[in-house]
Amino acid sequence: MEQELLDDAADVAAECVELDEAEVWASSAQILFRPVGPSGVVVMPASRALAAARACPDRGAAAVVAASISAYGPSLERRRAARLLEELIGSGEPLPGWIGEIGDVTPRRAALLTDDWGDERSVWIDFERSDGEVRGLGVSVNGSQGAYACHFVYGPPIEAIEGPFAKQPHAVMRPLGLADARAIVEAALQRRDRTDIGYDDEDGWDHELRALVGHRVALLPDGGTRAPGALTDEEIDSLCEEFVDVAEDTMPDEAESVAGAVCGFAQAWRDGDPLCWSPNRVEHFLRVWIPAKSVCDDEWHDVVEWVFPRWLRFAAQRRGLATELLEMNLEAARESFADMRLNAADPAMRSPAANIATEMLDDGIDITDEAMVQEWIDRYSTRPRHERW
Repeated sequence: MEQELLDDAADVAAECVELDEAEVWASSAQILFRPVGPSGVVVMPASRALAAARACPDRGAAAVVAASISAYGPSLERRRAARLLEELIGSGEPLPGWIGEIGDVTPRRAALLTDDWGDERSVWIDFERSDGEVRGLGVSVNGSQGAYACHFVYGPPIEAIEGPFAKQPHAVMRPLGLADARAIVEAALQRRDRTDIGYDDEDGWDHELRALVGHRVALLPDGGTRAPGALTDEEIDSLCEEFVDVAEDTMPDEAESVAGAVCGFAQAWRDGDPLCWSPNRVEHFLRVWIPAKSVCDDEWHDVVEWVFPRWLRFAAQRRGLATELLEMNLEAARESFADMRLNAADPAMRSPAANIATEMLDDGIDITDEAMVQEWIDRYSTRPRHERW
């Protein structure tokens, strides 16, 4: 495995002339040394790669490996890699001209790219290289995708993207302090690294750039403020109580039930903000969350259709959302109610837990009777695997 890494590094040393290309390779090489997902599996310790590089007769390949680990490798191995790189540079051997410039950048400015609803969010940060060239780094922290970091982009600076971005409907770009950029992206990176979903990356680009993103963000100043995040349990209780009080034309238990579903959706599948709604978020709540997570019947759907638009108005008033944007949310809700009912009747659209609960109710089980529920579960567990959800 060490030899395969050095062979690849030899090709980079011989063929790569662009610093940007070398930066991406150096970052992607860290896949070998980084824990992947919650399991924390490491393919190969960086110390083994450095030992192999020190013994490698191809000084160019050794220098590429050392440079990549010194910039983007595990923190405990960076100094050791930097010392090896320094030795190799001082040896007089012919090395790539960019070998000492990997990771040598200075942060310059940042911007937040979002929409009028504050739902879709990306942070863009400009860094100046040692040769004076500016390269941008884009990180999506979309509220509509669990607020974990994804869709990394390396290369285009803010100046190159602000014109095309401004032409998109409902697009908003505003300056962002470097400390705030760090706080937002670091929180999103932590969520990514805690969950397998952060590694659901079809082309592998996010995975390859993960080390570079972490390195760049660590160069930003501390002390920033994160974007709106999950509310505490106390804040959620207070918000739901307020909604029940203002939703005077609804039954208190109905208002409380829908408010609970809304907050559960925000916490489990979004960024934890039950007051942030866009047409996309509305559609996902009604067409996916309600069918997947609720044991639905016509009465419950009637309640959702009656109460949820009131929550949208309540949230809009609390956030100061423009009337035009609220109307687009309400229209998305009206267009989604039929799909909500249709999907709720489709076992393929429901979660296993929702399917089990539905089947239990169909069998006449009183879910408040613990003994009856346990007896049903015991019978269910004896079924062949293909007959269980």
